[in-house]
Amino acid sequence: MKKKITKKLKRRKQRIQYRLRNINWKEQPKPMFSAKNIHYDIADRTRGLAYGGIGGMQLLARQTGLVKAIDDKLKLLKRHLPYYESDHVLNIAYNILCNGDCLEDIERLRNDEVYLDALGAQRIPDPTTWPRHGKWPRHVAPPWQGQQGRPHGLHYCFRKVDAGRQRMSRRNRPF
Repeated sequence: MKKKITKKLKRRKQRIQYRLRNINWKEQPKPMFSAKNIHYDIADRTRGLAYGGIGGMQLLARQTGLVKAIDDKLKLLKRHLPYYESDHVLNIAYNILCNGDCLEDIERLRNDEVYLDALGAQRIPDPTTWPRHGKWPRHVAPPWQGQQGRPHGLHYCFRKVDAGRQRMSRRNRPF
């Protein structure tokens, strides 16, 4: 391999390691996935992403109100250090959209700098923060536990997705 290519790959690996370094996070004011305005461009010297529509999916989730609905109604985390509930839920959904078939495939996406940039995230949740073999981490309450007579959080999110989908289809109708 050419020295120049080796150097580029080494720099990319260092940037990923820097992004994934251990940090004592403070309480976060907003979800980690923050992409708002995505531009797609074709150029000779650019980084590529096999899952180019992932940024569009993030915009769709934000515009339909899904991100807000997840964060408002799905109270799984006691503190947001640094992730919100929507970061965890969408991380798993995006893993599936990117041909992932298990939680371990998230690690592949965590180490893809272009993927992280497409989501507007410094980092994405580690797959080890989710339950394995029926055991949930201490800081996460299982989603099937209702919250004091309120509707189940996931059902609320599904209703919000449906309402957002209907709102988007009305917005896109030709007059």
